[in-house]
Amino acid sequence: MPAKTFWKIFELGMAHAESDNETPSLSSIAETTKRREDLEYVPRDRVTPIVDWIATNRHRARGYWERREIPPPFRATVVD
Repeated sequence: MPAKTFWKIFELGMAHAESDNETPSLSSIAETTKRREDLEYVPRDRVTPIVDWIATNRHRARGYWERREIPPPFRATVVD
């Protein structure tokens, strides 16, 4: 997927992982990519691994976010 789309999912996934009420939902994250013309549509089944990784690796995820460095599990699937 394009890096711009990945980083939007990552941003929303971080909000999801840090939220007590689990908002935004995985479905809404996928829907965001569908609605926005500047992003490639990514279905929920492809959003889930990103959000799950963030939830499991919150501290590391924050570091990758701050450096804008693609985490190793996703490097092969994200392109500029």
